[in-house]
Parts: sequence; structure tokens; C-alpha cells
Amino acid sequence: MQRKPYPLLQTQNWHSLHELLEAWSQQKWELAGETVGRFLALATTATARATFYNTQAEQEEAVNAAHEALFAFDRGLYALCLLLEGLTDYSRQLGIRNLARQARGQEAGALLDEKQEDAIIHLLFRDLPVQRVLNLFGMLKAERVNNTRARRMILLSLLNSPKLEFWAVKYRKKIRTALQHAWGERATGILKSILSKHPDSLTEKETGILQKNILKYVRKPEKQALVLEALGFVLGNEENLRLELPRAFVAAKQNIEAGYSLPYEVLEGIRSIYHQR
Repeated sequence: MQRKPYPLLQTQNWHSLHELLEAWSQQKWELAGETVGRFLALATTATARATFYNTQAEQEEAVNAAHEALFAFDRGLYALCLLLEGLTDYSRQLGIRNLARQARGQEAGALLDEKQEDAIIHLLFRDLPVQRVLNLFGMLKAERVNNTRARRMILLSLLNSPKLEFWAVKYRKKIRTALQHAWGERATGILKSILSKHPDSLTEKETGILQKNILKYVRKPEKQALVLEALGFVLGNEENLRLELPRAFVAAKQNIEAGYSLPYEVLEGIRSIYHQR
């Protein structure tokens, strides 16, 4: 699949980047070339799978080392290199993880500011397949990365996806796990209870909780109702549904023919549990 162009230079203020790079010494430029070269040699080929010559563990160790070396050399240069054509999805996935889990310092001469780094993360997310995105969230959970940037990444990417309803059905458990990591167990339990209620019956306090944890991350106000219902379904609510796919999921438990619009894997899962012969 051909990637869409990255319009960073049109949407961000990058005028100081050239000046910062000009201030680098000749020695730093030479070291940058060597470090970037080693990074690209692996980042454009490694997939974290075993090959004829290397085990999966060896592949992962090598590509992680290349990422860490460039990140340690210059965080901004590392982030920019993640936008280069030819990098594998696995390398882009690792790049997002690395930018999320290590807080930015306030060092002078940094190539990128926080907003520019956020823009790069957003563009990298745009091109990742959903399976990679969900696996990335699993990485963040396994490594206990739950800082502000990680939480925002999870919520912004999920809540603003045009495919949220489909994902809520097909990847229900993985999305639930990602949301629980972003919110925490206690807040997830509270939100599950609130989302199970009819919107007209919510108290002012409950509406405020939804605004703080969900709605402030939804960019399009007209999508708020869809997002709330989809997340309620992900968390376990199966009553008073209006969205087509969640309704079909619930109906298919009683009548398998009612699930014709569901993804094949989901329908077969329902068949194996609720319609055994």
C-alpha cells in the first residue's frame, strides 16, 4: 500500500530546524551519518520475526539496539528518521513506543519541540495497520508506560478513528485492555457504569466524568454519541444499542442469521460459543 505524503513542512513551523543543524560540528555530522546508516539498514528490513539466519530474539535485539543508538544520539533526528520511506511497520511501532515512554527533556538546541514530536507521532499512527496499533498498546501496558503522552495517544487514536464501531466489535477485548490501561481499573469501572445508563438520565457529575475521560478527546462533536455507545459496548454494555454492528453482535447470540454484517471471525466465534451442534 502506498503511503500518503507527510505534509509536516506545510503544517508546522520548522524554520529553526535548518539553523540548529547548521550549528552541528563536522564530527557530529559524521557520527550522525554512521548512526543513521546503521539504523536504516535494520529499520527498513527487520520485522521481529525469525529468519533463516537469525532467531526472533536476535532480530528484536538488533533492531532495538539500532533504535536506541539513534535515539540516544539525538531524539529529534530519530523522530524525523521515522518518517523516511521504506521503514517497516515494526520499526514505526517501536519508534512511537520510544517517543512515548521517555519524557522529553528541556535541553537547549533540541531539534524538535513537543508539538512537532506530537505531529510526527500522529502521522506515524496514521499509517500503522490496526493490528500494529493494538500491539503497540500492548507493549505500553507490558512496559507500564502510562504517562500523559501515552494516555493521549491511546485515546486520541481510538476515539477519533472512523472505524471505531467496526473495531469495537472485531477487537473488543484488545480495545478494552487498551482503554483500561489508559484510564486505570477504578476509572474504567466508573465509566462502564455510567455508559450503561441512558444519556438522559445522567447526573451533572457523571456528565463531567465523561467529558474529562472521553469527550474532550473526540475531535468532532457530532461523533460523540457514536463514541460513547461504542465504548460502552467495548466495556460490556449490550442493552439499548443503536449502532448496527454491536446490535448485530448481540442479536447473533440468539439467531446466528442476524449476524450477517459482522466480520467473519467474530461471527464464527459467536457460532462456536452460542450455537454449538
